[in-house]
Amino acid sequence: MRISNNDREELLFSKSTFAILDEPALIASLRESAAFKEGIQANSYVWIRDTDKTVLGNLRLEKGKMVFECNSKNRLELAKTTVLADLPRGSVRHLRDEFTPLAPLMKQAQKTKDSRKSPDRDSEIPEEIQHKLVTEYLERHYASWPDTPLPALGGKTPRQAARTEKGRHDLNALLRDFENSEERKRGDGQPFYDVNRIRRELCLD
Repeated sequence: MRISNNDREELLFSKSTFAILDEPALIASLRESAAFKEGIQANSYVWIRDTDKTVLGNLRLEKGKMVFECNSKNRLELAKTTVLADLPRGSVRHLRDEFTPLAPLMKQAQKTKDSRKSPDRDSEIPEEIQHKLVTEYLERHYASWPDTPLPALGGKTPRQAARTEKGRHDLNALLRDFENSEERKRGDGQPFYDVNRIRRELCLD
């Protein structure tokens, strides 16, 4: 089993944590950055690729720490050598990197599901582990979706598109496709995202 992101890189939840040494300089740099866009949540930022508007990673500031997260080791390494390396010298100090592979957990979860009819269940890993990891990733990913420029909306963000009648029409069509995809996941028992949350946020109910 190999699960990939849209760059065909193996899906690997990757996190890099930094201690914040100069918060004013760090925030000023992030706000002026061409690579990062401010997210919906306070002190959160989204790393977006210019060429196709793909969200490459999410960054947040919390309790004296800067946490960068993405879905592949390649993206993490790219971030550390480019956008994170461009932060003001002395504003942060790297603490650690953490990696959580999804595919082995999903494979083990499937084995667990298949083995539930067996009396020997000592080595089972609950399927909830896989669901929790995927759900957490979906939450982080789609938190920034309303403010991400999309080619399907003429380069506008969903929030911008929701301000006009044509934009709302195009946005509803996009969300219907999204809902169909997520509904199939739900029907298959896979983790899914509730698209109605986006509709409520953008006042499309």
